Amino acid sequence: MLKLKELCIQAGNFHMQKLSLSLEAASYMVIVGPSGSGKTVLLEAICGLRQVQAGTIVIDGTDVTELEPRAREIGYLPQDYALFPHLSIRNNILFGLRLRAVDQDEMRKRCDALMDMLNITSLAERKPSGLSGGERQRVALARALVLQPRLLLVDEPVSALDSQNRDRVCAELRDIQQQLGCSVIHVCHDFSEMLAVADCCAVCMDGALIQTGAPSDILDRPASVQLARFMQAENVLSVTCVDGSVFWNELTLVAEHARIGMGACYAIIRPEYIQLHATQASSSDAHVGVVISLNRRLNHLLVEIQVSNGAKLLVSTHSQTIIDASVMVGKVICWSVHPKCIHLI
Repeated sequence: MLKLKELCIQAGNFHMQKLSLSLEAASYMVIVGPSGSGKTVLLEAICGLRQVQAGTIVIDGTDVTELEPRAREIGYLPQDYALFPHLSIRNNILFGLRLRAVDQDEMRKRCDALMDMLNITSLAERKPSGLSGGERQRVALARALVLQPRLLLVDEPVSALDSQNRDRVCAELRDIQQQLGCSVIHVCHDFSEMLAVADCCAVCMDGALIQTGAPSDILDRPASVQLARFMQAENVLSVTCVDGSVFWNELTLVAEHARIGMGACYAIIRPEYIQLHATQASSSDAHVGVVISLNRRLNHLLVEIQVSNGAKLLVSTHSQTIIDASVMVGKVICWSVHPKCIHLI
């Protein structure tokens, strides 16, 4: 559906070089990355608001690299929504259709259907200045969707919302994409947001796409230590792999993908994949540690343990595990991790 081939983009002193990416039809892609990594610059280039220095942008087999934005059949929801303050909500939504000289009856039909879908019919005659952030976002989304785009680009669509409304809006965005059957590229820097909507993901860092794939692949098998740390893997261990065994100082770990000849490398272990056990119920492959901190989060608990080689591990777990294993600060505890959950770089 969308193919970017060796795209080069410049924005002031910022450069994106030889960037390639593919998106299948009716797919929902999330591009995630830290602030300043080039996510918004990339969206602007795709929709035609920023000129590219080299490379091609192909949509449904058509090279649109040199086309004006209105000829690309792309809907764009910018982070600031960019609503026209002097126009009513209805006229904001109809703006693009009027530029395309769409029939009046067709305009009214499309506008009414989208306002109903997004629950903003009651706002039709109001101006943007009197709307909440969530309402403005819905209006901007309706304005993008009323053009019936082949591709919808959304830039940080829920960054201004509280956590409860973020979850709701993410679910609505996914539902709308499935109802309309369009392709979506959604830019964010929040991993829970990514997991809520994405079929596929791309990670943008320092002006480059460094990994693409399914959300679980990127979280569990990051391509670099830098990416692992950005994806909050937390436990990035300097290890040595010898004859298929992984040595972390004097501890031996079992990793499914350990290969002979790897030598010095990094073992990535996400906190949620470490299991805690009471010492008397520990398995044969468990290691000993001492709990040094216990911090509650909204949906989980973070346990920091000092292991027998003097290093530290961060474990994410739930209240029942804490109760079953009698976890408390200063207590000796056993921990283990499944061989499939250790990723080696």
